[in-house]
Amino acid sequence: PISLFLILLIYSAIFSPRLFTSGGLASALIVTTPLILLTLSITPIAIVGRGGVDLAVGPLMGFINVTLVQYLFGYGIESPIIIFAYCIFLGVAYQIIQAIIIIFIRVSPIIVSLSSYLILSGLNLVVMPRASGVAPMWMSDWGYGTTVNSPIAYLLLIAILLWFLISKTTFYKQIILTGSDERASFVSGVRINTARLGAHVIAGVFVGLGAIAFTAMIGSGDPVQGNRYTLQAVTALVLGGTSLAGGRGGGFGSIIGRNSFQRPKKEALVL
Repeated sequence: PISLFLILLIYSAIFSPRLFTSGGLASALIVTTPLILLTLSITPIAIVGRGGVDLAVGPLMGFINVTLVQYLFGYGIESPIIIFAYCIFLGVAYQIIQAIIIIFIRVSPIIVSLSSYLILSGLNLVVMPRASGVAPMWMSDWGYGTTVNSPIAYLLLIAILLWFLISKTTFYKQIILTGSDERASFVSGVRINTARLGAHVIAGVFVGLGAIAFTAMIGSGDPVQGNRYTLQAVTALVLGGTSLAGGRGGGFGSIIGRNSFQRPKKEALVL
């Protein structure tokens, strides 16, 4: 993925030099941030093993988006603290429900996530039949993409820093061990169910942050646009070197993979 990233970077420098201007980088930043955050969200679920990859991550981001616009913004609730707390809470809560079904009811992860994809896709249209609503001004300003030094850049940096801190914890190592060899991890004293549940909690946090970036980018609510992010996130995950069999991968690879598969002429390539 690093080689592919460098090749596309050189290609962009030659055929799309506007990308490296302040406006080009700012536009690329606002476009890529939601997908980077979604790719980070499915990374721990894939690493923890059992062939788990969250196919519902796109509709889940869309569900947070439409409920945020329809119910919070619609009733005049625009406090940044409340909005951040709501998005992260909803992302974590839904991921916990999925984790409980997978871990304790023992339904295959692919069946659970695919069912969630279909359920959320329909539910989004019930909440908001068509794209509508307006994000508050403080959030709409984030999506203008006029400068690199923007709140979206800070949000992305905070998310990357958060991932870095998580990756240095013992708990993250337990997630990797669980994905590498579940039986050996259990014998070694790793609480594999806790590791799996924690992977979904981490995913929920990054989905919530991705929904904030997505809402800022489009400046409204959209019940269908989030669905297309699922395939892109999974593609970036695989290109970044994360094994869908579990036990191998990381956030850096997911970020590079996300930026490696995007066509540079769309100016969505970021460092």
